[in-house]
Amino acid sequence: MAQRAECDRLAASPADATRPAGVTGVVSGWIEFGPAVAACRRALAEQPEDARLTFQLARALLDQGDTDEAADLFRKAGEAGHADAMVSLAKVLAWGLAGSFDREEAVLWLRKGAEAGSLRGMTSLGLMLSLGRGMPRDDVEAAAWYRRAAEAGNAQAMAAYAWMLLKGNGVGRDEAQADDWSRRAAQAGSISGTGDPRMLLAWRRFWLRSKVDAAEWTRIADMEAKRIVAGVEAGPLNDRGLALRFGLGVPRNEAEATDWFRKAAEAGNVEGMNNLGLVLLFGRSLRRDEAAAAEWFRRGAEAGGADAMENFGRSLANGIGMSQDATQAVRWFSMASSLREDLGDGAHPLMILPSFMPRREAPRPKAPTAAMVRQRAESGDTAAMVDLGKRFLNGMDGPRDDAQAAAWFRKAAEAGNENGMSHLGLMLERGWGMSKNRDEAIAWYRRAAQLGSELAGARLQILTSAAPP
Repeated sequence: MAQRAECDRLAASPADATRPAGVTGVVSGWIEFGPAVAACRRALAEQPEDARLTFQLARALLDQGDTDEAADLFRKAGEAGHADAMVSLAKVLAWGLAGSFDREEAVLWLRKGAEAGSLRGMTSLGLMLSLGRGMPRDDVEAAAWYRRAAEAGNAQAMAAYAWMLLKGNGVGRDEAQADDWSRRAAQAGSISGTGDPRMLLAWRRFWLRSKVDAAEWTRIADMEAKRIVAGVEAGPLNDRGLALRFGLGVPRNEAEATDWFRKAAEAGNVEGMNNLGLVLLFGRSLRRDEAAAAEWFRRGAEAGGADAMENFGRSLANGIGMSQDATQAVRWFSMASSLREDLGDGAHPLMILPSFMPRREAPRPKAPTAAMVRQRAESGDTAAMVDLGKRFLNGMDGPRDDAQAAAWFRKAAEAGNENGMSHLGLMLERGWGMSKNRDEAIAWYRRAAQLGSELAGARLQILTSAAPP
């Protein structure tokens, strides 16, 4: 039981209603992933079917950068009925954190998580329904999910439900109830940073009206709405940059992506500010400029972006592009953490599905079928080889087949595909579909890392810094 308690202490989610009493949980990005992974693996060895321990190991692995195993474990815990694991899997699928995007499946898992009782899932599903992202817009169902999560104590859901009541969206307009839920949200500690101006205005409604007269409230609210909506309306500029950066429906083009990030940033979009800062920090498509990166992180942080707050904090903590200031770094880390602690996981806490997802009125491209992927793979498309390997690995078209997955990853790797090399290394490291071979895994990880694979670099560092088993 000692290992179980240690896994809980190091990797429990603050959003997980199943965590033990007295365990506060650790937000993503702050997990001490080395000790957490070790403790949770030991705990799972004793109780291999425990869904919560599986979920917690997945969280630690995700922070460590081992996204493929994390995705597998989120799926395992979700299939065992763990509600927050379902929502985390939705995030992994929607953002392509394990290498491929599957927004349709992400929506299914998000709904499963909400229906299974995840407050994070309920609030996120409400937002997706109210915006018509990834699914048809349905204000009535959105309001119902917001209310359910709000009544269970989720502060951001309280703020969202207050807005629905104020505007009469999906529910009868009731200003008195809107004020009451805004007050409860404020008292519960919900603050802005969700990326949705409606949330911010609903949250501020109570305390602004308590401090100023009606005319002043109207003036401030109008100014605030214009400022925030201006940034949010620039969201498609940032979304276009993301699409170009990751090759989502368009050819990958980092230089053009950077231009769109700059346009979004200059229009006041906090995600654009953060992304432009990252481009400048790592010298991707632009000359590396740490001072300029830190300045964009600062602007994004002061505009309320949680990601930018964390990156500005890191700049201060390490003296990157500015004078080192540990005290201010802690302040910004704390503010970023506060923005997320209601939901407990990941960037853009409510936006489980990215904002560049097709709107209801936009035609959705059909997902490639297994036959289409196989045809491309057999014709020599190395990216399709990797996708086909993942389909076998995840049992997408039938029973899981590790041997077939390993064979296709090897074909892609031998043809020079970076992701194929990373996945082949993973199969060799774990003995999935082939004999375990640590030395060959390291060799493939090294080749992939030289081509820029962050996953391979992380696995390489772990394997080469640890003594062979």
